[in-house]
Amino acid sequence: MSPEDFASLLSKCLGWTPTADDVTRWELVAVPPGDVLLALDRLKVSPSGADGGSAGVILYRDLLPIADEAVAWAADIMRSRPPGALTSKGDRDIASALDYEIERGLRTRLRATTPGIGFLGEEEGSTGSAEVRWVLDPIDGTANFVRGIPLCAVSLGLLQGTEAVLGAIELPFLGSRYKAAKGVGAYVDGRPIRVRDTRLLSQAIVAIGDYAVGPGAEAKNHLRLALTRPTWLRRCNGFG
Repeated sequence: MSPEDFASLLSKCLGWTPTADDVTRWELVAVPPGDVLLALDRLKVSPSGADGGSAGVILYRDLLPIADEAVAWAADIMRSRPPGALTSKGDRDIASALDYEIERGLRTRLRATTPGIGFLGEEEGSTGSAEVRWVLDPIDGTANFVRGIPLCAVSLGLLQGTEAVLGAIELPFLGSRYKAAKGVGAYVDGRPIRVRDTRLLSQAIVAIGDYAVGPGAEAKNHLRLALTRPTWLRRCNGFG
């Protein structure tokens, strides 16, 4: 990230533009490209000359523990509370009272720890900065959760503009947590993971996690159904 781009980010997120002296003093050009910077007002960033405040800069790797704590908190709630009242959101799509409770709780907690970062929740929308923001699905797989099926998760990501730069996913009933950040790598339960190094489809595994619901679902699912139907036919023939 160039000093000019970083100065623009500060202006959008924190409402003030640093001077050329600020940019020089922070020596942004010396930071490795993989460690893209975020300026957070939780670190009391202040313009030059204002109450002696110093610039606060944080790297994506420093946000991973915050995301970790957030999904762990939400997962504990999922394990200990019933879904509560259900609200239909459309074709095969529901939200539980616990979806709303978790989203409101994490919105409050993340606003307190990272007030310079906005927040977009699936159930109640966006607040704060749109340049850098947390994105949350409080219960990813509510239909499974309310039926006691363990394939559900808390899914939290961080977007810088339209780019996903960090994520943490906890599966509370399977005991696994996945996390990754740009320039840092990906991990499951603390162990590093990576995509397999192969160019052959025959040696790869491709997973499709879900099908579209609501208006236009048939068209959106056309390719997914085309990919999975031959597999199911082969399985059926194998048992026939």
